[in-house]
Amino acid sequence: MLIEGKSNAFEINVYDETGNKLDCQPNQFTIIQGIGGLDKMQVLPYHIGIGKWFETEQKDLFQPAKGLEKNKQIGKGIVGVIDNLYTRSDIRAGMRTDIIRIPIYQGDYNAEGTNPLLNNFVNEVVITGETLPKVLPKGSPVNITIRVDGSSLMKFSAEFPTIEHVEELEVEIKNTEAPEETFLTNEITKAKRTAQRVNADDVSQNLETLEEQLENEKGSADGKMKILDGLRKELLKLDGAEKATEWPKVEQDLKDAFYELEDLIEKIRNNSDDGDLNMESVNAHIQEYRTKIEHILREKNTKDAKELTREIGQLDFELRNAVTGNAMDVQFLRHLNDSFETYHWKDATKARQLINQGLQMATNGRTSGIRQILVELISLMPENEKPKETLG
Repeated sequence: MLIEGKSNAFEINVYDETGNKLDCQPNQFTIIQGIGGLDKMQVLPYHIGIGKWFETEQKDLFQPAKGLEKNKQIGKGIVGVIDNLYTRSDIRAGMRTDIIRIPIYQGDYNAEGTNPLLNNFVNEVVITGETLPKVLPKGSPVNITIRVDGSSLMKFSAEFPTIEHVEELEVEIKNTEAPEETFLTNEITKAKRTAQRVNADDVSQNLETLEEQLENEKGSADGKMKILDGLRKELLKLDGAEKATEWPKVEQDLKDAFYELEDLIEKIRNNSDDGDLNMESVNAHIQEYRTKIEHILREKNTKDAKELTREIGQLDFELRNAVTGNAMDVQFLRHLNDSFETYHWKDATKARQLINQGLQMATNGRTSGIRQILVELISLMPENEKPKETLG
């Protein structure tokens, strides 16, 4: 019996066939009887975000949408934003085969950089070159906005400032369905490999149990959902174990990169090779790096450590290139020439012409123009063969 005008709280208890209490989310709910304006009191039941490519991790991970946090009041609608995204390849206008895919997730886990599988897949936004007014170059910024109201639709927009274009779509919020047996099998197998790599023996044992349960309950939708929940718990443990195992190496890589940069700068000064360098700017970078490193080491932030290591490496490369008359660029060009056949060039003829042109420039001592040739060569490589650092 509901009490009118008051909050009626209920607790959910779930037990298995032998009477053991099971975890349940949510484990409580409230019904308010006899009060108008309930639409204004509706809250977001889950965090919402997207799958985003993390360069430092070399995989797609969860990126939360700021403003779409769990339990946020919806009212007439709320908006979440995700900025500072960049396209990973050229999207040619009019080309249906040039695609941007943006998977949307909702769930209880809102930490940036976590496994998307910890949350429920909502839908996938697909944007192709067919609807773009002009070519969208690789590395173009993308700003995403997601609006949620009380309906079963999300309003999604992707702004592409480079070409002054906005794509607007409605995204259906699909009901969560039980995963396929093959999906669970593959994910458990991947998790077992990770557990073995980080020596998480307890997780390995739990994953073995999940495999056995899957064999017994693969025909049951409820059974597969229960196995998915169990898998998520183990993945959460693995996420922490991976970071803990990875940190010592990441920490050392960061320190080594910084010490090598300091050593390089000292040698440049001692050899009086700093005449053409803006040493005031270089010194400012060094001081900035010191401050960042202190913070990163204190927080043991693996993601930021990797990003800063890459940033330091880029400055190291540029300084070496500057004081050696672009020798680093020439070295990279010769590497591309020697390993030309190992690349799957988009246009091999053009790539060969560019390399020959660059080699001739190096022979003639005109090395300053080789950087632009390298940029063009990299644009002719498939995404998975491009160097991790972008020349610019």
